[in-house]
Amino acid sequence: MRTLLLVLAVTLCTTEPYAQMILIPKSRLDSIASPKSVVSKVVVEGGKSVDFNRIEEQKIAQRVVKLQNNESKSIAVTKLSTTCRCLSATMSSRVIDAEKSGEIVLTFNPKGFPGPFEHKVLAYTNLSENQPTAVLTVKGYVIPDKDRSGDYPYHCAGLLLRRESVNFSSSKVERIACMNGSSKTIKIEKDTLLSSKQITLHAEPEIVKPGQTADIVVTLTGCSEQNMKLYLVADMAPRAREIKIE
Repeated sequence: MRTLLLVLAVTLCTTEPYAQMILIPKSRLDSIASPKSVVSKVVVEGGKSVDFNRIEEQKIAQRVVKLQNNESKSIAVTKLSTTCRCLSATMSSRVIDAEKSGEIVLTFNPKGFPGPFEHKVLAYTNLSENQPTAVLTVKGYVIPDKDRSGDYPYHCAGLLLRRESVNFSSSKVERIACMNGSSKTIKIEKDTLLSSKQITLHAEPEIVKPGQTADIVVTLTGCSEQNMKLYLVADMAPRAREIKIE
């Protein structure tokens, strides 16, 4: 396997369970934003929405909702899907007798998902293989931690990185989440003299204030070659950071 070297540094700017949850691929999220459920007498008690209200980022939250079967026969829940890996949905018993209800336990792990959120839970039953029988919206707000540096374990001086490798096997564009862990504004830019021309880089945003997060967008513009490198100028860094291309 070819190995490319991506070396990061920064420049300071003084101007300022037994999982029953099934994850739905990102490519399908648009089609399930407003999914059409099969016509049935199976309903979620209390309505089609659950509000977790305000949750601290470090605390896992749970809610229990009831799926009421108003059909004249029992049904079997065949699949529970969610639109975010942060949310799981499980049931202790998947068979719901007629005129009875079953409990769905919703578990939300807010770590790494600060701010407002809205996700879907889709319950499929033996009434239809292709359409969900019930759709539930889960929403709320995650109160961000004051110190989120633990989410970025890799360091390049004052720049903190969520990961230290990129992979161009499926896409020519890779993103590395980062955070300014210093007390000064950081400008992230490519050293054009030392870096390979086949790799370009920009940051979103380009200027990162103290405590602010950003994305380093790395793009492979041509065919991969051996010993390609990428550098960022770093007056404050004792040495450059190597990022491997897997």
